[in-house]
Amino acid sequence: MINKTILFFRFAEYYIKFIQEYQKQNVSLWGLTIVNEPILSNKQPNYRFNSLAMNSTIQRDFLKYDFGPLLKKSNLDHLQIMVYDGNIANIEEYVNTVLNDNDAAKLAHGIAFHWYDNKVVDRKVISKIGQKFPNHFLISTESCEMWKDERDHVQLGSWNPAERYAEDIINGKYWSVMAS
Repeated sequence: MINKTILFFRFAEYYIKFIQEYQKQNVSLWGLTIVNEPILSNKQPNYRFNSLAMNSTIQRDFLKYDFGPLLKKSNLDHLQIMVYDGNIANIEEYVNTVLNDNDAAKLAHGIAFHWYDNKVVDRKVISKIGQKFPNHFLISTESCEMWKDERDHVQLGSWNPAERYAEDIINGKYWSVMAS
């Protein structure tokens, strides 16, 4: 049987070494997300983008018991840690699980999300999350247009993708703010 506790601790150690190696090269980080696309790689076995499957309870516990304490021990707790970092369709359940835990919420600074599935889900969910967790900033870490279900990703002479992207920016992305 695999000891998941030691695996999560080793994963946290890896992150610390990763950050420290960047520091040795005079590259400073202001923050980071715990994983990219934590849900989609669970739901789609042949998921083709960089991701690491981590459900919300695992992310909460990893932050609370492994990563957060190790950041503090390594004097790296000034970094802005962002939870989630996936599509907006799944944000509410995921973030509620992580940030409704007071100990995990104290270790997180922000909520990262990807600006996809915005036609499937009511974009007001971002406002709802922002109002529920006002001490955590929201930041869109990924967005694009014409990325999925399109045979031709570039359509010369067509302004439709640009118009859809502009509409998203004007009507939806105003929730994202960057930490200084």
